[in-house]
Amino acid sequence: MFYFLQKHRWLQVVVIAAAMAYFCVRLFSTPLILTHYDDFLPCAEWLSASIVQWQSLYRALILLAVISEGVLLINFFHKSNMLEQKSFFPIIWFVGFMVVGCYSQPLTPVFITNLIILCLVNLNKDYQNERVKTQVLLSGGLIGVASFFDFTAVLLLFYVVIALAINRFSKLKDMIVTLLGFLIPYIYMFSYHFFVDDVAVYAASFQQFHLKFPLLKILSFSLWKIAALAVFILLIPFVLVRLKMLFDNKLVIIRQRYITLNFLFLTLVVMMFLSNIPFPYTMGYLFVPLSFYFTAIISDKRISFIKEVVLFVLVAAVVVLGLPI
Repeated sequence: MFYFLQKHRWLQVVVIAAAMAYFCVRLFSTPLILTHYDDFLPCAEWLSASIVQWQSLYRALILLAVISEGVLLINFFHKSNMLEQKSFFPIIWFVGFMVVGCYSQPLTPVFITNLIILCLVNLNKDYQNERVKTQVLLSGGLIGVASFFDFTAVLLLFYVVIALAINRFSKLKDMIVTLLGFLIPYIYMFSYHFFVDDVAVYAASFQQFHLKFPLLKILSFSLWKIAALAVFILLIPFVLVRLKMLFDNKLVIIRQRYITLNFLFLTLVVMMFLSNIPFPYTMGYLFVPLSFYFTAIISDKRISFIKEVVLFVLVAAVVVLGLPI
């Protein structure tokens, strides 16, 4: 099935159009709310109240964000040259995951973090030009903004630092620039609260910070969800090993990009454990690397029944995890 879709790009477009149509129906037919955010993040609380007040505006913004995510995703895969075949499959996976179960409804801070992740992978896919300082400064700034709504987004700094360590030799200055970029949104936020004279109130909100580790409450899940999660954990290493064999024959720069993407995947797994957003909503953190892994594992030369079965079972596991059962 996946091999057949890989061979026919027009069918990929049809699937994407159907998934987007279903997403739009859900988006415009159900009340829009932001939930599972941390109360100690004032910006997240403000956004939640703003969404309730301006439903139509935020529906349009969310639709625009999803379209932008699709463009950013396909731009990354085509310009990074990590995949030989030109395909719309990354968008199919990304949008497909979002329309399954609870991954996009109700809205959670994961949606904002995913948009930032896609911006980061595009900014950090190439360090061979003269704009590296601008790239890492902007990367740090985007992570700072994301952390206003999802505190675990701070961990994305490790991804940028690791990407620099893997792909560049002159790293220390770039890492410092990344950290400065991260601090800029906080400097602006402090300045705003200083001028409106409520710094104490703003600072007091962060005293409520605490970790809940909701992923560790997995025993409260249904047996179907536990089984699906077990299948997912068991089969992902198979995909990573097969892809490593594939990329061992690529150019050094392509292998570096693949290794960097794997470190992004590991960072996002850690974010799943530390986030106060309950599972399976946090599965959304993994959608960007999974969109790549699931696309790359599909052969465009000859069909592989083992890969087809593994991929089908993995997709089924993600679907089950997102269902309200």
